[in-house]
Amino acid sequence: FTDPCWISVKTDGKEVFEGTVDSGKEMSWKGNDKVELIAGNAGAIELTWNGKSLGVLGSKGQVVERLMTKESDGAKADTAKSNKNAK
Repeated sequence: FTDPCWISVKTDGKEVFEGTVDSGKEMSWKGNDKVELIAGNAGAIELTWNGKSLGVLGSKGQVVERLMTKESDGAKADTAKSNKNAK
């Protein structure tokens, strides 16, 4: 995380984390089938999926939802929301 960011993470349908992560922190999650991510400041997150760097998740202040499955490459955001919805 390059800046503070609110994030919600579900693995295989179960919420495993929700909260604000400070700048400089590194976190990881594992799921058998899928990982669902909602980020309140997508520009603060440098994402890696199955060992592959995907770069920055989005723009600074942008709210992004992403669903990654074992079949996907994790590279496509499912939903991008406007900054006014950021948590």
